[in-house]
Amino acid sequence: MAQSSISEFTREFVRQTDIEVCPATVGKALKKAGIRRVRPARHAGTRAAAQSAAPQRYGLAV
Repeated sequence: MAQSSISEFTREFVRQTDIEVCPATVGKALKKAGIRRVRPARHAGTRAAAQSAAPQRYGLAV
């Protein structure tokens, strides 16, 4: 799940544990564990994420 969003992590956590949590709580826990968001590298001449048809994905790194 290295390229998963916070919402995807939250859904998977709920599925595996049957404990309801807020995505913000999951984000705080990941940050406290030292896991940070990583944005994909941008290349010169590419369009901004707001202009592209597909939403940008974020990965999480240790």
